[in-house]
Amino acid sequence: MRRLLLRSFALLATILTACTLAAVPASAHGDLVDGSPGPGDDVAVGTTVLRLEFTALDTGGTPLVAMRGPSGDLLPVGEATYGEKGTVCALAAPLEAGVHELTYSVISDDGDRQTGTYSFEVSETGAPSDPGACASPALEEPGPEDAQTIEQKSSGTLPTGVLYGLGGLAVLVGGLLVLRIRSDRRRHPAA
Repeated sequence: MRRLLLRSFALLATILTACTLAAVPASAHGDLVDGSPGPGDDVAVGTTVLRLEFTALDTGGTPLVAMRGPSGDLLPVGEATYGEKGTVCALAAPLEAGVHELTYSVISDDGDRQTGTYSFEVSETGAPSDPGACASPALEEPGPEDAQTIEQKSSGTLPTGVLYGLGGLAVLVGGLLVLRIRSDRRRHPAA
């Protein structure tokens, strides 16, 4: 009986490990490859369109974009949408001079959420931002309520890895409970 219990535990541990490894994000998926404004760019005052291009996206998920201004305050960014393949578009309030920090969160084509942050500068002498594929989509105008962090915008969602881990833990606990009941029945048969 002890051997059966150990084998069952080993099998459940293997299943849990496989589920956890399946939830590990692939390093090449969902990487930011370009943006306007992009990392380290110097763009003109008044820029409103945000365009982010990624290697591979799952357009079934919801892209999230948040931004902080030069003073560290959250700036309003409208709901992000998908443009052409691999592109995320969002509309911000006209940007003022200073260094800005943009944070994004997207679902890559392998189902994992990828989050990143970068900085860019806005100045009077900056180059005009290139909306590219984001010039045509109808973008939501940002309101004061859109000044939120990525965490606030994504509240209520659990990362895929957490869901796999909880599912694996439930299977493991259920399996151990079944084995315990079987063991007790063998030791103490009904009269």
